[in-house]
Amino acid sequence: MIRSIKQWGARQLLNRKIRDFGTIEELKVDLRRRRIYLSVLLKGEENCLHITCDNVSLKAVPQGGGTMVIHSASSSREWVNSILNSFVLGKDFYLPQDIMQVLRIID
Repeated sequence: MIRSIKQWGARQLLNRKIRDFGTIEELKVDLRRRRIYLSVLLKGEENCLHITCDNVSLKAVPQGGGTMVIHSASSSREWVNSILNSFVLGKDFYLPQDIMQVLRIID
């Protein structure tokens, strides 16, 4: 139950960050298994976009925050898979300190 409350809180924080694009309907983070699952309802869409990220690496950086690398991912939309393959997989992405804290808290 506590895990689901933490995931609900994390979803609320992340929804504030992406409110211009849509709403995260479901978020599951399992850093022990290095997996993140999202179900996002994008504005103007009728059905959720589902994204599963596997082999996720998080690393803290000295200045605060951290980096995330996603080594494998798939989505429910072919065009999003193309974006993931071309621009996301294997690349370092900076995460602000508040997002890093959320990811570590809900795991």
